[in-house]
Amino acid sequence: MPGPPGLPLEIWGRIAYFADVKTLKKLRLTSRGSSMAATPRLFKEVTPSPFEQNCDKVDNILANENLRRYVNKVTLDVHDWFPVSRDYNHTFVLPSIHKIPRVYLHCSEVFRGMNSEFPNVRNAVIRFSKGFQFGDNDEDYGLQYYEIRSGVMKLFLSWLTSLPRLPVGLRLQNLHNVNSEDTETVLMLQQLLGNLRSMRLGILHEDDNPDGELSLERYDQYHKFARELPSVWLEPVSSILQHLSLYSSVYYGFYPRLDLTNVHLPNLKMLSLGNHIFVHDSQLNFILFHSSTLRELYIDNCAILYAVGIYNKNMCYLATPAGVMDVDPTETYRVKHRATYSQRWHDYFRAFNEGLPHLCYFRVGTNVTWWTELDGIPFGRESGIETQLSSKRYMEFDDDCLPPYVWYWNRYSPGPDDESPPRPNCDPEDFMALRVLLRRIGQRAEGKGVFWDND
Repeated sequence: MPGPPGLPLEIWGRIAYFADVKTLKKLRLTSRGSSMAATPRLFKEVTPSPFEQNCDKVDNILANENLRRYVNKVTLDVHDWFPVSRDYNHTFVLPSIHKIPRVYLHCSEVFRGMNSEFPNVRNAVIRFSKGFQFGDNDEDYGLQYYEIRSGVMKLFLSWLTSLPRLPVGLRLQNLHNVNSEDTETVLMLQQLLGNLRSMRLGILHEDDNPDGELSLERYDQYHKFARELPSVWLEPVSSILQHLSLYSSVYYGFYPRLDLTNVHLPNLKMLSLGNHIFVHDSQLNFILFHSSTLRELYIDNCAILYAVGIYNKNMCYLATPAGVMDVDPTETYRVKHRATYSQRWHDYFRAFNEGLPHLCYFRVGTNVTWWTELDGIPFGRESGIETQLSSKRYMEFDDDCLPPYVWYWNRYSPGPDDESPPRPNCDPEDFMALRVLLRRIGQRAEGKGVFWDND
């Protein structure tokens, strides 16, 4: 039956574009016109996972020649899969091949058969578990250790690189902060990265403590991954990448140090940073360096570090030729290095306003989905950033405090550290500079409280 009189297929297409999955299923059964519009949207993405019911759904799409050509995106979801066991010494071990659930092997077979069956896949997603916390008993459902993640990654990369055309979009949610040293995996990753136009990395840092920053001294992999990120993940995609999202489960940029001064993405149109710490003008300049192309900028739960007190200065971002750190003369048992940063958010907003002429969309604030029950690190949720000036937008770093990243009302400093600089008092200046920027690009502030949160 055709659609209502006077309702052309283009209108059905717009309706389907804004409809959720439940509505799309109903539209597919409503009329011929609504079905023609809803079907491509409904089967645009498939989500294989190591669960039999889900694999059966993928099989049904594979069996339908008309439906499988609509598939543009494949999301491998292992968020809730924990095929782990413990020996009597409470050591985590990888199950042998005959102990791996049949549904996982079934998914492997699905991957092997999809290279020719899904010819139009252009986007790939892997969604790992958000949890690394170790429990005290065998009922630890929050654990998904490295061997599992690396095995799944290799399986997925093997399938992606076998496609007739390599995908142009890659999203990795809750990516373990350990780069693979397996030669085959490295080669497949380089092959895939060389074709990407869009990449989202949600980096998850292993920790046995609820405050991730407490383990910065304990685990070198925090710092090793940050050092390797530009060469392993960004340089291979630098010539063609248009959309980049870098998120982390702990604050990064200063400590662990992420140095992007030698990274240039000449086609970058969208940049999204989550949990990023700004402490040096070179970090601002990295953004401004893409002024000729950048159109969208998202600053999610980020902060300016106005004061630093750190013992291990060689591991932080200011340990560069441009950084200046003074020695604290009051310390007697260890040498503590201190530095201050004079730039404020109103300086950054003005720099964005003047230095990014093509910017047409900007959000700064905190995503409402940070560490929800299911998601963990926000994943492609830039629309969830409520534009506001958070009280946490200014922080200081003091490694005598736990956690070391502190803002003015959770700050405590033992002994002589009470003389640290006061928190910046520039709310009106930040407010006005942000308002001028938003007005210039023609954007209204969004989110409750407009600019001010309720921290």
